[in-house]
Amino acid sequence: MPMDVQVTASSPKPVEHELPRPATRRAFMCRGLGLSVLLGSTAACRVAAPATKEMHEFFDPRALPWRPAAGFPSGVWEQILSGGQDDGVTTRFLRFDPGSGNDAVVMHDFWEEIYIVSGTLESGGRPYPAGSVAVRPPGMPHGPFHSASGCLNFEVRYRVSR
Repeated sequence: MPMDVQVTASSPKPVEHELPRPATRRAFMCRGLGLSVLLGSTAACRVAAPATKEMHEFFDPRALPWRPAAGFPSGVWEQILSGGQDDGVTTRFLRFDPGSGNDAVVMHDFWEEIYIVSGTLESGGRPYPAGSVAVRPPGMPHGPFHSASGCLNFEVRYRVSR
């Protein structure tokens, strides 16, 4: 079954396209994934606090500052791409220096989706290489986290209203 998608180019005139909806995309939509935006399912969920994130067209994030990531010991850094005023509504890069991590199992009240861009992250004692994805609903215990060789993660955090 095709779905209608509106794509807006640099001009304000919308362009209509139809994309197929494979079974995997439907599964993502049912779970309300923020990464589904990257996979083409922009109608997957409603974010409860849209005003807490800024809208950006493509930009080079290299000029954005890195700062120590809250809740982690030294060696874990975050680069906020959007949001950040509410920990549960944030898009960021999270970088682990070699040998860094924490020993805590954590839970939070927001969705969290992570893509490991490079390196290997250990979560709960199990290693996950670059290309691995985690999708965590509110209240899901996860951790502890370590990276022996260092890693870079892309994270999307959001709250969903029902």
